[in-house]
Amino acid sequence: MTYCSASYQFSYLDTPEFYTTGLHILSMIAIPIHLFGAYCILFKTPKTMSSVKFTMFNFHMWILLVDLVFTVLVSPFPLFPLFAAGVFGLLDRLGVNRTFQTFLQFGSVESTVTQPPMYICMILIFENRYLIITDANKYWKSIRKPWMLLNYICAVTVGIPLYLMIPADQESSRSKVFEV
Repeated sequence: MTYCSASYQFSYLDTPEFYTTGLHILSMIAIPIHLFGAYCILFKTPKTMSSVKFTMFNFHMWILLVDLVFTVLVSPFPLFPLFAAGVFGLLDRLGVNRTFQTFLQFGSVESTVTQPPMYICMILIFENRYLIITDANKYWKSIRKPWMLLNYICAVTVGIPLYLMIPADQESSRSKVFEV
């Protein structure tokens, strides 16, 4: 079943080159803003927020990494209506294994490597504010650090089963995509 009529004429706006050029331009705008944000977190955070400074900086760096993965390193080009994408980023030009690139950008909404730790940082920011505002009980204070460590371990290992499910033979996967 084809989704485009045979008479449709593709323009430059339909090409992966236009898409990746737009992503690279976006990254040139975003990266200086991210660096300025990191400077503000490190050097301009008020003393009253010193307990959450590291968590905010960690969160900010994960956001920067997600930005870099999607705009520069991998630059996934989605192939609709399937859950598939082509990669046109810097890692592809350097010859990095496409299985690893797929693992980095698995899906446009939920990356298995970069986003779970970012979500954990969000949770930790709220948890820190909760701890400061409510003066939580001693039980929570005693299990707080092991709970954080467990969250990070889960965030890092959640993508391993997905990585193992990525087909090693990219050519067969490509032919299945173009059959649709």
